[in-house]
Amino acid sequence: MKYTSLLSIFFASIIVSAGDFVNAVKNGTWNLNLRYRLEYVDQDNIDNEALASTLRTRLGYKSGLFHGYEFYIDFENVTAIGNDLYNSTANGVSDRPIVADPEDTEVNQVYLAYKGFEQQTLTLGRQRITLDDHRFVGNVGWRQNEQTYDGLRWSFDQDKHKINVVYFENVNRIFGDHQAAGDWRTQAFLAHYNLGVGKLGTISFFGHFFEIESVPENSHSNLGFRMAGKVAFEGWSLLHALSYVTQADYKDGRDAIDADYVLISCGPAFGNFDITLNYEVLGSNDGIYGFSTPFATLHAHNGWADKFLNTPAAGLVDLFLKANLKAGKWNLLGMFHQFESDEGSADYGSEFDFQAARKINDHLNLGLKAAVYDADTFSVDTTKIWITLDSVW
Repeated sequence: MKYTSLLSIFFASIIVSAGDFVNAVKNGTWNLNLRYRLEYVDQDNIDNEALASTLRTRLGYKSGLFHGYEFYIDFENVTAIGNDLYNSTANGVSDRPIVADPEDTEVNQVYLAYKGFEQQTLTLGRQRITLDDHRFVGNVGWRQNEQTYDGLRWSFDQDKHKINVVYFENVNRIFGDHQAAGDWRTQAFLAHYNLGVGKLGTISFFGHFFEIESVPENSHSNLGFRMAGKVAFEGWSLLHALSYVTQADYKDGRDAIDADYVLISCGPAFGNFDITLNYEVLGSNDGIYGFSTPFATLHAHNGWADKFLNTPAAGLVDLFLKANLKAGKWNLLGMFHQFESDEGSADYGSEFDFQAARKINDHLNLGLKAAVYDADTFSVDTTKIWITLDSVW
């Protein structure tokens, strides 16, 4: 269905049923999110440290249903509080480490959704898109300015079957509307099928075809699968995940784009505690290209110090231990990573990550988080600390 068809039907419905439309507007709901963050960065190759104090304000409105249609819009503002003691990528500070939260005000999401078909949703406009574990397509929700997509998505959800088919033509990246890097013109087609497989959890099959017009040499395709779940036994459960993806050049992508991705994860869960051993490989094409995931929520993968946002040409092998513990009102998470290259097995370095989070009340959450990267042959020693207060209304 073309964009104009969905809009034409919507506006025709308004003319025919003006009273119902007014009621849908009146029955809409507002939402407000305030997120304050203090972020500290100490990076060995820069003399000065970074200290970023930022507030993200997001105000949204969702209409009631109108002949199967639903409208949503939210606005987002990122404001620096205090002195600019960090490189936001836009504030002109170059003698301090980067904290990629530039000041900006923008329309974060604005879309029209049609839910008139049983178990299906058609969404047109600027929207949040996340698939599986955000490894290939995500919203980078950790940063203050969210990543969203301008496009059309068809979703189907019936019992154990879930399908997402997506086309998008622009990526609104975390750098904001007022920088060239803030938008990536893209012709992208995604097909994603999730199947519930009982005790084994869920298995996903997917194909991604990214023609990145803003950086055409990086255009690529992904074909792969992911299986993840939790198998219950008497007194404990087994957590597991397995994924394989092959990546190739697409459209004007350079010939060197040819690499594979592998994830193997397993470990036990006992009540409020679980621990997993994880092996993740972003493969290399003979040391000239490393498997790339430019649309992912990258902060969630390969260490919170963000040393591997761009995969090295020699690839990346991430062997890490991850543990979660629920202790009273606190949710504790710890990870230890050992990084090396896929091509040549060079020791890149290691990293320890820790997070403590809790709910203060119905509207306020507190997060404490730290990452310590110890460099060997890749990048430099880096320490990052975050304090976050997140309020949702």
